[in-house]
Amino acid sequence: MAESVRLEPGERRFSSALRGRSGWLRLPPVELAFPPLALVLWALSLDRISVEGMNDLGLVSVLPVLYYAAFATLTCGFVSSLRGAKVSQVAVFLHIAAMIVILFATTSAVEEAPRFAATWKHIGITEYIIRNEQLDTRLDAYFSWPGAFILAALLTELTGVDDPSALAGWASLVFNALYLAPLYVIFKSIVRDERARWFGIWLFYLGNWIGQDYFAPQALDYLLYLSVLAILLHWFPMPLSAEPSRFRAWTAAHLERFPVVSRQLAAASEIDGDTGLAGPWQRVGLMLATLLIIAAMAPSHQLTPVALVIMLGALVIFRRIQPTGIALYAGLVVGSWIAFATVPFLLGHLEGVASGVGQLSGNVNAGVAGRVSGSREHVFVVQMRLVMAVAYIILAGIGIVMRVCSGRWDIVPILLAGAPVVILGLQAYGGEGVLRAFFFALPGLALLAALAIYARPGQTQLRTSLVAGALSLVLFGGFLFARFGNERMDYYTAEEVAAIAYLYAEAPEGAVLVAGGPSVPWKAERYEDLSERVIPARMIREGDPDQIATYMREVRETNRNEVYFVVTRATSAAVDIFYGLETGALDHLVDELLESGEFRAVLDTDDATILVLSEPLDSTAFNSSE
Repeated sequence: MAESVRLEPGERRFSSALRGRSGWLRLPPVELAFPPLALVLWALSLDRISVEGMNDLGLVSVLPVLYYAAFATLTCGFVSSLRGAKVSQVAVFLHIAAMIVILFATTSAVEEAPRFAATWKHIGITEYIIRNEQLDTRLDAYFSWPGAFILAALLTELTGVDDPSALAGWASLVFNALYLAPLYVIFKSIVRDERARWFGIWLFYLGNWIGQDYFAPQALDYLLYLSVLAILLHWFPMPLSAEPSRFRAWTAAHLERFPVVSRQLAAASEIDGDTGLAGPWQRVGLMLATLLIIAAMAPSHQLTPVALVIMLGALVIFRRIQPTGIALYAGLVVGSWIAFATVPFLLGHLEGVASGVGQLSGNVNAGVAGRVSGSREHVFVVQMRLVMAVAYIILAGIGIVMRVCSGRWDIVPILLAGAPVVILGLQAYGGEGVLRAFFFALPGLALLAALAIYARPGQTQLRTSLVAGALSLVLFGGFLFARFGNERMDYYTAEEVAAIAYLYAEAPEGAVLVAGGPSVPWKAERYEDLSERVIPARMIREGDPDQIATYMREVRETNRNEVYFVVTRATSAAVDIFYGLETGALDHLVDELLESGEFRAVLDTDDATILVLSEPLDSTAFNSSE
């Protein structure tokens, strides 16, 4: 039997200092080692990613084992950090920060140029504003909502970079990092349990596969959208005393025979989260900031301000925020901008804008059924996106049930998740209405999904952590397919970008650029004096060189200017993915066009080919006919 040792009082004090949480020799939580380890594994995986080898499954087809190991390591550390008696704010924050890097910085680190064709269009609008120092609403609808582009032009000038593309490459990482603060404030105002808050943020990023966080007005306005909700929910909640006494009296009178229902309705009027305390002048400043943010949102994006009006209306109707006039103010600001500042756009597009109002099934079908086509791998990717969306909705439903069973209704996250459905009844939004509605609903869905796992405060059981970790890994797999499934056509090589820049340098004013398919890094320059279009998909599917030549002649005669036929690596990939043709079908068509003798190559590299009609442009005939 071991002999016991008696400690002197001084020794006991020293031992307590070693063990105490406030001791100066206290060791940091072991979970702090996981984020740097995961980032090291991630950094080592980057050299092993060969984007040139991707197939139609996207980035997941070329990710090395180290990349998956990085996220698995991070997941183990994160769920472990939620198990302690007290959640370490530093530990969970570092895990979330590392997660944002792993999920949203990978493409920026391994690809040569900013991704997405729309990115280059936004770069071109920003470049136009920098060059001309004015707007031209006749050119494009984007100029009727120029706020984000004016800000991008200002940042380009202030940072001294050569062009906006230098800012665009890392926009996704920056925006997702900026989303973290308002998300935490929103979740803090709704639920008191730190585990549910942080896991909800974790699930938000795993569900952010929509891809609207790039160099785009949507990304900026979404940040402002979250910021408005954070301020109002945290510092301007409706006081419990403001609940209508008639409601409580009616509940007591009519539901006293149903105590379970009565208790749940009473719980629905309670505030579970931590709301902020602010003095009178602080509240004035916060409200002024909110009014200015809403005013800044209106001229920056077409859809997000409308989504904010819908959300604020729902929160006001259910008496969750004050002052109640904030929804009316937002509606007046957004309505005034649309009615007065976008007249040039509405005059030519009013019928198209109004056609989707009330067409719920048609708008949903345009965003879902219309996308399930193309190559077998692409169909699988689309199905994975549907699975991911449905999974979050099911998890949110489970979260609602779990919270009700634990004696609480979470009305605010239900409103955050449900109110954006109204968007589907307004516009198909170019087939993206369903995607945008999910994007706006994601904060509410993510928090409710987190409550499906952490329904009761203080849950530290091992099985809870195992379920949270397993769910995270499954959703991570779905995220990779859903977000990066089109990466083969979404990314661009430096050679593709250089080819388009060469074309812009050589093409005469008024020339028409015709792409063989979608996904071209164009419109970054000369936004006002060149015309770009995509050749009808039907002609590419039929693969008839004579039909292509006829189309090109007609375009040239109509526009009385030179017409260029543009095919890049990404364009060929897009045709393979969306058109359901054999791999390389567009490249074979280009070869046939050159062999026919009706076209000649202006530029021909490994990643880009630019053709023009062989017969010279007869500009004198055009002049004589005028």
